[in-house]
Amino acid sequence: MVTGAWGRLSNRLVQPVLAGSIAALFGWLLVRAVLNAGSMFLPAPVPAAAEPERDKIYVAFRNDDLSVFSDPGREDSVVSVFRKHGVTQTYAFIPNPAGYLGEGAALPTTATTIIDSLRAWRASGLIEFGLHGATHVRSPRSAGEFDGVPAAVQQARLREAKAMTDSMLSSAVSIFAPPWNASDCATVRACRDVGLTVFSGYLGICPQDGVTPVNTAAELFPDSSGLPSLAQALAHAREGRGERILVCFYHSRVDFNPAGRYEYLDSLLGALGSDPRVEWTTIGELAAKRPNLLALQNSAGYTMLQADRAVAAARPYDRVLGSVVGGLGRAPSSDPSGALALQAFWRGQFDLAAASGRERLLGAILTLRVARLTVAALTVVVMIVIALGARRWPRALRLAIPAAAGVLLPLIALGVITLARPFSDDRICDLTAMLSIVIGTTGLFLALQVLRSGLSFGRAEGEHLVLRSHPNGGEHTPPARTHQ
Repeated sequence: MVTGAWGRLSNRLVQPVLAGSIAALFGWLLVRAVLNAGSMFLPAPVPAAAEPERDKIYVAFRNDDLSVFSDPGREDSVVSVFRKHGVTQTYAFIPNPAGYLGEGAALPTTATTIIDSLRAWRASGLIEFGLHGATHVRSPRSAGEFDGVPAAVQQARLREAKAMTDSMLSSAVSIFAPPWNASDCATVRACRDVGLTVFSGYLGICPQDGVTPVNTAAELFPDSSGLPSLAQALAHAREGRGERILVCFYHSRVDFNPAGRYEYLDSLLGALGSDPRVEWTTIGELAAKRPNLLALQNSAGYTMLQADRAVAAARPYDRVLGSVVGGLGRAPSSDPSGALALQAFWRGQFDLAAASGRERLLGAILTLRVARLTVAALTVVVMIVIALGARRWPRALRLAIPAAAGVLLPLIALGVITLARPFSDDRICDLTAMLSIVIGTTGLFLALQVLRSGLSFGRAEGEHLVLRSHPNGGEHTPPARTHQ
């Protein structure tokens, strides 16, 4: 009798142990999702800054979208303006532009002429060559041609594009400028593996040994893209001291259509040439002569870009939290520190720019963590409210219905919040983490409920066992109290 009762009690103890293990698992999932908020936004390490050698603004130009479809007359007019002021440029060439400039079109009759012109300009020291992607066509689920594409595909694409460019232009190109300035760490590694040792993107690239970053920070002509113009960058660079780098890009294919652009360029180059602090350079020359300065610039720019990504991911929650709890989480997206960091970047204050980027990054991560904890709390509240209303239901329904509601309602709320923002890889990672929060919270809540009911049953079973093991069969009469 006793043995059988203890056996039943031991079996009942299995349930709390199992429920406790499951609770620990879901609890770990929940804590991990909260602590890992912003883990995909990694700032670059900041190398030691050396004392600037001199007070100089190094200015370089990158002309994108050159190809066999380029107009020789147009290109000659543009080169002539730069030749007048003794400026050498980097020409970023698309080796296979069929999908971008002329899908289904035959090779233009001017193809041989433009290739001959490019070779001649390079031979006379007017230009250096860079590779501007392979086709300049956006890849699926990518901001450009390369980022987000499998690493092996990127490497094969770059290897073929470099071979085509070297053959067509009789060169050994070592500079890469990604279309739309879009890349990821796999792109930089692929460049290293195929012999493209200089990388020119926007603001900052993923740090990689064997690849020298020479990043652009402005466009030659202002447009609707939101990127700063060279005139803006120069205004801030002239306020700084030490060594500053300004590499701007333009597109001769389309940028000179408006009237007056040639005159504007001529006037700008003349003004810059008369400034004793300005020194003309090229992307290739910077990589050869200023690698340490470039590494410092890139660490600041890359950290600033990571901060921009984090702020964009946090912004939907930032707005909701800020409207519910006054001021909570608003700093990352509403303060002007992003613009201040960019101004410091142009002035050559790379340490200050990197510090500002890290501050914005930490602020955005705080918002993401608060948002995840809020979702966890919302999930628990939903489950408690429904569980209290379902106390009279069968046990299976008391667990299943709150579980379903605990998962679905927070996800619906998340969907409403995030639909206001375009989807991206960062947004998908964020939603995946939020799903972990909801599942972890729901599983932890239910496992604790099962653990609680199992422990309660174990206590009741133990009490019942004590009563049944009494000699009177459970009917125990306390001894009569005697009076002395």
